[in-house]
Amino acid sequence: MDCIPPTRRLILDYLLVQPGTETQIANAGPYSAALIGRELQNLRAHEVLACGPKKVWSVADYWAECWSQIHADGPAGKKAI
Repeated sequence: MDCIPPTRRLILDYLLVQPGTETQIANAGPYSAALIGRELQNLRAHEVLACGPKKVWSVADYWAECWSQIHADGPAGKKAI
């Protein structure tokens, strides 16, 4: 995730912990709600995010599962103890 633009990184860092609205995510960092909104739409277009009822955003199931598998493994794919 090192090469992800800072706005998208903020969004992913927030949403990998909990779902949230555009305003909640914008309040978590130095970016405007308008900029966060554009990035949310962009990430949804790439099917990285999903938007549920009441415009609550979350990481799409596939990517959330990938993230949890990556962090369940230690170096070189060995299970962390």
